[in-house]
Amino acid sequence: MKKYICLLFVVFALVGCKTSKQTVKTTTQTVTQKPASYLSSRIQLTLPEEVGGQELNGNMRMKSGELIQFSILMPILRSEILRLEITPDKVMMIDRMNRRYVSATKDELVRIFKQNVEFSQLEELLVKASQNKGKVTYTGEELGFAPFGDATISFSNFSDKPLDLEPTTVSDRFKKISVNELMQMFQNSL
Repeated sequence: MKKYICLLFVVFALVGCKTSKQTVKTTTQTVTQKPASYLSSRIQLTLPEEVGGQELNGNMRMKSGELIQFSILMPILRSEILRLEITPDKVMMIDRMNRRYVSATKDELVRIFKQNVEFSQLEELLVKASQNKGKVTYTGEELGFAPFGDATISFSNFSDKPLDLEPTTVSDRFKKISVNELMQMFQNSL
């Protein structure tokens, strides 16, 4: 299970690395589409055979310009096993099963992964997916992370209804680990 959690963090942390600027042309000017204030969807993460070949379900919730939250649920019991929160300045992953969490700033992620992670790019990707009126699936490669090219994340059942979304406060019972520790656990599990 540790390798799944590490893989999820890496995939989601880098999901915004690929630039995907979308514009709408009118006869007189070019207007950049603005994302909805709120957005939510169901997600399905499919892991490749090399790391277990499982399908995990969950939810995505977004408050434009502030917070994107991914929640991965345990099969059958439907309780949360992993939460990933992305803000313009940091990424936090909470592993509820092992009671630990990772919190990293944007600068730390750029240093470790050698790629620039932009919150606005992820926001644009999610808004674009929501406009497709159906199920949208991205591969790891399409998200800009070729080593996980076989992993996919599917979005469906989008809604732009207002929702109550606040940053998660981590309990003292959870142990903080570094991104380097997480990456080491991931490499050891392969």
